[in-house]
Amino acid sequence: MESSEDNDPGWLWHGANWTFVIFGAIHGVVLGLERRLFPTAVKPGDAAQPRPVIAFLLLVGQRILTFNIFCLSLAFFRATSLHAAIQFLSGLSNFVWRSEYASALFMLSIFSMPLFAVDLLLEASNQEYPFANASYAFRTGLATVALVLLTLFSGNAFNAFVYFRF
Repeated sequence: MESSEDNDPGWLWHGANWTFVIFGAIHGVVLGLERRLFPTAVKPGDAAQPRPVIAFLLLVGQRILTFNIFCLSLAFFRATSLHAAIQFLSGLSNFVWRSEYASALFMLSIFSMPLFAVDLLLEASNQEYPFANASYAFRTGLATVALVLLTLFSGNAFNAFVYFRF
C-alpha cells in the first residue's frame, strides 16, 4: 500500500511521479503551440514568406523562447515533488543579485553562445549533423575530447545524475 506522501501515480513507468507528468505535459502543449504559431513549411514562391532578416530574427526569438521554456520545465523534471518544483519556480520572482552570479553568467555565455551560433548556422545551411561528412578519425577524436572534458568537468557524488533516482 502506498503512503499518501508518495506522489507515484502507480500506473506510470518505473516509479515516476507527477512531476514527470507535468514535465511531459509542458512539452506537449509547447510543441503544439509551436507547430500552430510557427509553421515550418513555407514554399519558396510564397508571397507570405518573410524577408531574410525578419525570418532570422524570428528564428532567434523562437530558439530563445524554446530554450527558456525548456529550462523552466526542468524544475518539474528535477524536483522531488510538485510542491518543491513550484517553490523553486516561485523563488525566481525573488531575484537579488549576488556577486557569484557574474562568473556563472560569464561561464554560461562562454558555453552557450557558440552552441547557439552553431545551431543557427546549421538551420541556415539546412544541415542536421555538422560532422556527418567529416572523417571517421576526426569524429572519433572529437568524441574523445568531449568525453575527456565531460569527465574533467563532471559533478561529484553529491549531485548524482537525475536518472539514478529510479
